[in-house]
Amino acid sequence: MESNENFAVSKYFVKSTDCSVNDTIQPSVLLGDIQENAEDGVIQLFSDTTKLNEHGYCWIILRMTVSMDRWPAWREHFEIRTWAQGTEKFYFDREFEIYDSSDNKIGCASSIWIVADINSHRPIIPGHVRDFEMIDFIQDTKLALGYRSPKLPFPKDIESLGKPVISKYADYTELDRNHHVNNTRYAAWFCDAIHKFGLKPELIKEFTINYISEVKDSEKVDLYVSMSEDNKKVYVYGMKNDNEKVFVVEAIL
Repeated sequence: MESNENFAVSKYFVKSTDCSVNDTIQPSVLLGDIQENAEDGVIQLFSDTTKLNEHGYCWIILRMTVSMDRWPAWREHFEIRTWAQGTEKFYFDREFEIYDSSDNKIGCASSIWIVADINSHRPIIPGHVRDFEMIDFIQDTKLALGYRSPKLPFPKDIESLGKPVISKYADYTELDRNHHVNNTRYAAWFCDAIHKFGLKPELIKEFTINYISEVKDSEKVDLYVSMSEDNKKVYVYGMKNDNEKVFVVEAIL
C-alpha cells in the first residue's frame, strides 16, 4: 500500500483466473480489489478490521456504485486509490478511482458503509467506537462519481417480475470470514442472472448494488431480472424466504 495525506493506493495485476470471456476482469473480482483497497484506506485512518473485530465491531457495506470507461484486461497492472469522503448519521462514505499503468483514470466507484455491532449488526454512531478516533475521518470532500451511491427501489408489485431466472445458494465457497455471503459474490450472482436472461455481462459499463439483508450458510436466493422501459438499464432483484429482499442491482450495458 502507498498513501499520502489524502488517499491510499493499492496496486493489482489481472490474472487469467480473474477474467471473463472477453479477457477483462470480472466485476466480482474488481469488487474484491476495491474491498482490499478500502481496508488499506481504513488502516491509513486508524486501524485494520481485525482490530475493529476484537472490540466487537465490524464494517457492513450498504451500497456500491462502480462506473468504468473500460475494465482492466488480462496481464494488466492497475491501481485503485481510495479516500474517506465523510460521515452522515450512521453512514461512512468511501470513494475510489481506478487508474491504468500509464496513470489514466479508467473508472471510479462510490460506497456507503456502517460500523455495526459484530453480533447484532446494529449500527454504531460514528465517534462511539472504542479506541478508534474518527474525528478526522474526512480525507477529501470530492465525490468520485459526482454523487453518492444511490438507494434503489424494489418494484411494488413483486409478482410482476414473473419467475426467477436463476437461483443461488450460500454454499461453503460463497461464505466469507463473517460467515455470510460476501458482498463481492452478489456481483458474480447478478452477472450470472444477466447472462441467463440473454444479455452480455461483459458489456456492463456501470452498476449499483444495494445490500439489504445478509445471506447465511445454505440459504437459497432467487434472482429476478427486468429491463427499464427504454431497455438501457437492467435490474436484478435477489429474494429469499418467500420474498424477503436481499439485494437489488441496476446495471447499464
